[in-house]
Parts: sequence; C-alpha cells; structure tokens
Amino acid sequence: MPPALPASELEQLARERDAVGLAMKAAGIDRDPLLEWEASPSPAPFLRGLPHVRLSEDRMLEHDAQVFGDWAKGVHFQGGWIEFGKDNHRLTVMNVNREGVEHVLGVDLVYFHHTYQSYVLVQYKRLDRDSEGRACYYPTSDNQLQKELSLMRQIQSTADATVGIPGTYRLHSGPCYLKLCPPVVLDPYSADLIKGMYIPLDYWDHLLNCDATLGC
Repeated sequence: MPPALPASELEQLARERDAVGLAMKAAGIDRDPLLEWEASPSPAPFLRGLPHVRLSEDRMLEHDAQVFGDWAKGVHFQGGWIEFGKDNHRLTVMNVNREGVEHVLGVDLVYFHHTYQSYVLVQYKRLDRDSEGRACYYPTSDNQLQKELSLMRQIQSTADATVGIPGTYRLHSGPCYLKLCPPVVLDPYSADLIKGMYIPLDYWDHLLNCDATLGC
C-alpha cells in the first residue's frame, strides 16, 4: 500500500523512483531491489526506503571519517581532519584518501590518539559478490593492493607478533590494518562505523601465505 502522504509528496517519490530506475537501467544494474522499497511514515527521499544501499569505497571512507562511536565530534579542520573527544581523551581522524599522504603511506584513514601518542592506519577494501552471492575479495585482482601493502610494510612496526597457524593469532604491535567492508550496508543512515573486518597487516601477510586460505 502506498504511504498516506499528500499527493505532491507521492508525485515526488514517483519521480525519484523513476530517476533511480532509469540510472540503474542505463548502468545495466538489476532493478529488482527497487521492489523492496518500504514507505516511511513521514516524507523522506526515495532512497531512504530501500533496505540495501550499495556504497563505494569513497562513500564508506567519508562516512567513517565523520563518526567514532559515542565520542563527541569537535573541531573540523580544513583538509578533512576531524577531532573527537570523550572524557579527557582526544582523537583526530584524518581522511587521506586520494591525497599525497595515501601515496606515501598506502592507507585511506589515519587515527591519532593524543593521550597515547598512538597512530592507527587503515586501508579500505570493498568486498564484491561472487556468482553465488557470497561476499569475497580477491587480492590478485586488485592492481593497487601490492603498492599499498609495500608502503604499509615500510612503516610497520618491527616488533611483529609471533604467529603460528591463523587460528592461534591474537595480538600484534603494528599500526597498519586493512578493513574489508561488505558490498551492501543494511543501514546507510546509521551513525555507527561501516560494518567490516579489520585485519592487521602482519596477519594479512600470514593469511596470504597460508595454505588454509587457498581459493578464498
């Protein structure tokens, strides 16, 4: 049933739906997800009624650079740096995607905790769907990955964790991570960080060289 909205609002929703459908058709994208649209009790953009929204890596980064759990957002510096605070602690989040810093460090987001003078550097990778609908990431198909990994390894802590088999891995002291994010985000309007798996660089290297991950 259509939502109980004024005729003008329904007309606007219809126009937005047609625009989204036309864009999807032009791009060769299946339009079946439009059938999952659910009405909002109050006026809202058509896209907000879709339960699944596919996000690019850039959009994921922009979102995660703006939020940090229940920490309060403070000063917003030029260049995309945002400072967060909680109790007496301060954290600066820097979005360096496509900037000179990324070409030097090989990462997208940089976190700096002022109290502990500690950095965490994260490179984002979006998972794709395979023919069976499973979320997957294939390192060999990513032309940028090897360059990014090489740059991160140059700044990785020399105090690497002792790693046995993947199931025994626990802690490490390096600052670099990769974040694998699913191709579909269930709630794009959430204030939480984008869902994903944070993998320490040294553990990533261990997985790539482990027979247990062959074919993954």
